[in-house]
Amino acid sequence: MPLAPRAHSKQPFVAILDIGTSKITCMIAKIGHSTNWPGALRGARHQIHVLGVGYKRSEGIKAGNIMDMELAEHSIRLAVAAAEKEANVRVSEVIVNVSGGRARSDIYDIEVMVAGEKVSNQDMLHVVKEGERQSLQLDRAILHTVPVAFSIDGNRGITDPRGMFGDNLGVDMHVVSADIGPLKNLKLCIERCHLKLQDFVVAPYASGLACLVEDEMDLGVTCIDMGAGSTSIAVFFEGKFIYTDMIAIGGQNVTIDLARGLNTQIAHAERAKILHGSAIAGIADESHLISIPMLGEEDWEQQEIEKSLLTGIIEPRIEETFEIIRDRLTASGYGDVAGHRVVLTGGASQLTGVREIAARVLGRQVRVGKPLRIAGLNDDYADTSFATAIGMMAYAGARPLALNLAEAEQAQKIAANGGIFSRIAHWLRNDF
Repeated sequence: MPLAPRAHSKQPFVAILDIGTSKITCMIAKIGHSTNWPGALRGARHQIHVLGVGYKRSEGIKAGNIMDMELAEHSIRLAVAAAEKEANVRVSEVIVNVSGGRARSDIYDIEVMVAGEKVSNQDMLHVVKEGERQSLQLDRAILHTVPVAFSIDGNRGITDPRGMFGDNLGVDMHVVSADIGPLKNLKLCIERCHLKLQDFVVAPYASGLACLVEDEMDLGVTCIDMGAGSTSIAVFFEGKFIYTDMIAIGGQNVTIDLARGLNTQIAHAERAKILHGSAIAGIADESHLISIPMLGEEDWEQQEIEKSLLTGIIEPRIEETFEIIRDRLTASGYGDVAGHRVVLTGGASQLTGVREIAARVLGRQVRVGKPLRIAGLNDDYADTSFATAIGMMAYAGARPLALNLAEAEQAQKIAANGGIFSRIAHWLRNDF
C-alpha cells in the first residue's frame, strides 16, 4: 500500500536523514538546475551544493527499526539541529533511508492492450500504473518502482517503446517494498520531530548511487552496504536497479561477539575492533598482545590477549555474513546477472580483511567503494561510512524541482492519484 504521497519539495533546498543503528546523519544542500551531475545516477538534472551536515550517535534504533520512540526522536532532533545550525536554514521535510522493515524485491510482468496504435506516454503510464496496482499488498509499502524493460507483442528488451506500433504493451517492473509497520513507526518518529516525510530511499540503492561507476552498473555489479545493524545488497544491470535484499547482521554483531568472547564491555570491544580488529590472520598475531579491560572490573584491571583471539572471533561472523549474501543471490536467480564485481560500502566494510573474505566467499572481484564528491562537502565525510547519505543526495539530484506553487500543486494531485506517479510522469517527460 502507498505509505505517503511523494511529491515535489516546496523548500528551496533538500534535506536527507540517514538513520542507522550506530549514527544518524542529516545533510542539507541547496539545489539548482544542471545537466552535468558527475555521479552514476542516470537522469540527474540538478546541481547539489551541501550547506550543512550533522551527525550524532544513534539511540533507540536497531537494524533500521525504531525500538524506542523517545530515544530515536531525540537522536534525530540532535542530528537535524546540528545540520541546520551549520547550514543556517530551517528544515521542514526530509528524505529518509530504509535499512529495515524486511525490504524485498519483486519483478512483475505486466501487459496492457494498445489496439494496434502508436504507444504513447499515456500507454506507458497505464502499464506502469497497472503494475503498481497488481503489486499492492495490505501489509507492505512500496518504496521504489523501476521499469526494467518494455515489450511489444512479446518482443522483449525494448528501452523506449513510444511511437512504436503494437497490440500489447508490456513492462518488467522491479518493485521494492517493505513491511508497513516499521515504516509507519519511522514516519511517526519523523513527524514527532516536526518534519514532513518527503520520500523513502532503500539504503543499498543509495549507497550504490554514491559509489558505483557507470560501467559497473551497465555490466552488472552488486553493492553490499555493511552497516552497524544490518547488511543490505543492491544489484544493478544495464544501468538499472534490479534487485535488493537485507539481512539483520552488521558490524554491531561483530562487536557483541567480541564483548562476549573477551568478557569485556561493549564499548571496550568496539574500541578493540576499531584499533586492532581484522578478519584475516597476520603472521605476527600470536605475538601481538592487546590489553582489554575485564567486564565488571575497574578499567585499570586489564587482561592481555593475543591479537589472534580477536581475529578468531571476527572472521567467522564476517564469513557467515557473506555466505548468507551468496546464498541469497543464488536463490534470487540474480547471481549471474550480478556480474563478477562487488563493491563494499558502509562503516563495517572498513574492517581489515573484509574485502579479502568477500572475494573468497563470493568468488568475485571486490573493491571498497569511495563515495562521489559533492560540492560543499567536507573531506571528513568522504569515506564509505557516509556512502548512504551521499547517495541519498545523488538520488535527490534526480528528483523533480518545484519551480512554482502551481507545479507543486499539480504534482500533489498526481501523487494523490497513485503515490509514485508524479515521479513516473516526470521520468517519462525527461529520462528518454
